Amino acid sequence: MGLGAAVFLIVLGAILTFALDWQLAGIDLDVVGWIFMLAGVVWAAFIVYGWNRRRAARPADVVEEHRYPRTVVEERVVRDDPNRAAAPRPLDERDRPDYR
Repeated sequence: MGLGAAVFLIVLGAILTFALDWQLAGIDLDVVGWIFMLAGVVWAAFIVYGWNRRRAARPADVVEEHRYPRTVVEERVVRDDPNRAAAPRPLDERDRPDYR
């Protein structure tokens, strides 16, 4: 229900106010028509205001920065030890327990 509904209220109010000569007991159709026209104009103003607000420049999105505790990594230098035994051979399928 946008601008079309606001224009409909304005047109309906104008018809009730200016085009009809009906008389209803207890209801003044001229006043009802003016109320409809006023409601349509206010509604249209809100619609246009909403359009302009969407086009307005928005501030940049705020990005939250989470700082987690830093992890301390200790570096060690590993040197070859000539007295150490040879490295074990890599495992292959013969080392599996279900090998036949």
